[in-house]
Amino acid sequence: MNELFCDWIELIETTRRAGEDALVERIGAERAVASHTMFTTQQVQNAQNEAAVRAGVDAAGIDSAIVMRMVDETQELNYTPGMSYPSYYGGFYGYYGYGWGAAYSPGYMTTNTIVSVETNLYKLDGDELVWSGVTETMNPSDIAKTVNEIADAVGDNLIQRGLISGS
Repeated sequence: MNELFCDWIELIETTRRAGEDALVERIGAERAVASHTMFTTQQVQNAQNEAAVRAGVDAAGIDSAIVMRMVDETQELNYTPGMSYPSYYGGFYGYYGYGWGAAYSPGYMTTNTIVSVETNLYKLDGDELVWSGVTETMNPSDIAKTVNEIADAVGDNLIQRGLISGS
């Protein structure tokens, strides 16, 4: 059981690092730093290390922080009805005989997975929430692609609102 747990933690850690790196790339390495380059996973997960994290952030001169977390994963079931395709649209008498031989496409069900990620921007001086947004991704199949899409959407919105400058 511990091996599965470690593998799940590693997936989460890998995704976290990818997300941080993607945001740093969009904001600019001269203005942003990924937390995984400053702190271990244990340091940021352990609330008792708040003082150490605060000291590290202060020492690095960091004035703002972006925090992302998955807040929901929903399954959505959709039904697409079938359709018939008659072969003739002339008058009634011609259509009547052709209608029986029409092609038919049956209906079908699909399941979509929707993943919601919340992103918050904090001003650290005063510990103030400055901006918050939720992105939704449908049927994510590639973690790196999904993380990059979220980073693009968040980065574009923060630039558009004048909260960060473009790189």
